[in-house]
Amino acid sequence: MSYLTIKNLSKTYKKSSGFLNTKTFNIKALDNISFSVKKGSCMAIVGESGSGKSTLAKIIMKLLHPESGKLTFSGLSISDLEGKKLLPYRRKVQMIFQDPFSSLNPKFTIQQVLAEPLKIHRLGNEYEIDNKVNKFIELVGLKKEDLKKFPHQFSGGQRQRICIARALIMEPEMIVCDEPVSALDVSIQAQILELLKNLQSKLNLTYLFITHDLRVVKYMAKEMIVLQKGKLVEKGTVKEVFSNPKTNYTKSLIDSIPGSI
Repeated sequence: MSYLTIKNLSKTYKKSSGFLNTKTFNIKALDNISFSVKKGSCMAIVGESGSGKSTLAKIIMKLLHPESGKLTFSGLSISDLEGKKLLPYRRKVQMIFQDPFSSLNPKFTIQQVLAEPLKIHRLGNEYEIDNKVNKFIELVGLKKEDLKKFPHQFSGGQRQRICIARALIMEPEMIVCDEPVSALDVSIQAQILELLKNLQSKLNLTYLFITHDLRVVKYMAKEMIVLQKGKLVEKGTVKEVFSNPKTNYTKSLIDSIPGSI
């Protein structure tokens, strides 16, 4: 059963160049992209820098508008949703960003960081919010005492755990993971990936996993698509794509894997 369906999605950026930026030209960030994600699965979106991965993530999160195409989530069209009509979708679909160092407000304690989305969406009174914050900080492997601290008191891996807790505290159905381990030390990456995998199983989450690292794809995902300069050039199960890549681009990505996680 398809859970998220993307159909004929296109997005173009206007760029300026030349003296006083007098020349403008178009860059096709996404060119007629179509794919679907199954409920409870992990779909990897793979490609090098500039392939369109982050643009796709922002469109799915309704942070950008495409020129054309349709997005359907759990049977409902979300393409034209705006304002208050978007709130139920924003609760169901959360995002974990690439950089845990810039993703947390340095002036907030971790208690405030985790409580903020619950307060914005009015999900419980103060007592219920406190209980939920306590539950989710422990769910990601940190302690209740950590809630009194500020982001600068944590390592990169710990900060990403806090970002994961913040995404999960809304009890979403799908998480968009935008390069969630690429800013971390290699020794910490495997721990965060294992945490994400365990949480997916425990909470029955659907993951859209954006990455340029095919080692991560192999560890996390069952299905994958490959983007190249805004075009979808490969689609299938991870096993199929790795064993029989259809394009030289995909083959070169696979051949560049230095080892396995």
